[in-house]
Amino acid sequence: MVVTSVEALGRPIREPKGLVVGHAVVMVEIPEDEEEEDQDVETAPGGMRVGTYERALLRARTAALAELLADARRVGANAVVDTRLQLGEVSESSEAAVFASFTGTALVI
Repeated sequence: MVVTSVEALGRPIREPKGLVVGHAVVMVEIPEDEEEEDQDVETAPGGMRVGTYERALLRARTAALAELLADARRVGANAVVDTRLQLGEVSESSEAAVFASFTGTALVI
């Protein structure tokens, strides 16, 4: 169970286990030509959406969450509270990557 606040658990805490983390960095697969690039960008409410970045962020977030849960299981926890997610981009010349980082407090409930 992963929640943002202790109150959301609805059950008493039996034992705190400490900080747990999950990180992932995923390369962004940038389209090879202009036609592919044009197809990858769409107009949406609030601005433009870029499919390659959205897919990379989803993969990074999913992998980071899996690592967070594995870290919690490793310390014997069955819940994670006070979770935080940080997303970002790392780019160098023609290569780009996105990252996701989850942190939280592992508990036994």
